[in-house]
Amino acid sequence: MKRESVVNFSFVFSICFLILLSGCKTEPAVKQPPADVRLNLNKTRIYIGFPPFVLSGGTPDGGTYSGTGVSQGKFSPEKAGVGFHKITYTYDGIKATGTIEVFGVRKKVIDPNCPECSGTGKVACSPKITCTTCDGAGRLFDRYCSECDGKGRVRTAWKLWLGERDCPNCNGQGKIYKTCPDCKGTGREKCPKCKGTGKAPCPRCK
Repeated sequence: MKRESVVNFSFVFSICFLILLSGCKTEPAVKQPPADVRLNLNKTRIYIGFPPFVLSGGTPDGGTYSGTGVSQGKFSPEKAGVGFHKITYTYDGIKATGTIEVFGVRKKVIDPNCPECSGTGKVACSPKITCTTCDGAGRLFDRYCSECDGKGRVRTAWKLWLGERDCPNCNGQGKIYKTCPDCKGTGREKCPKCKGTGKAPCPRCK
């Protein structure tokens, strides 16, 4: 009788122990879906003279803003400059972007004591620069010479003598060139900084 009681007790204890173990199992963590990050900027077109303003429109709340002219969550049209600027809103590693257009003319402040322009706002500049289209050659490749098949040499015969000479059609170069349309063959073009006037805006007086 004692033996049967011990066996029954051991069986019951084993069952209870298994039940406890099954209850201690941890459920696998449920992976949360990524946040739906969006950016609907409060201002998308602003005058350059407008003071810095706090950016808003990013959801969910708690993200950060970055981009040209952005500092500590504020956008400065003056620092960004005229043009279109990409603004990025980042939340939990996920990004959304928007665009702000800054329009208007930046007011130029000329320093009367500027060491570079002496208060004139202009500095000396070369009115002509090397043509960027033809690299100063004044011409551009058009096609290979058809008279010599691009070899630059043609066969010639005089009485019983056979030989070769420079192709007269391409002057022995094997290529046919055309005049550069931007510099008209001069190899020089107007300086984009001074527009060919020889006086460019002072880089210090912006």
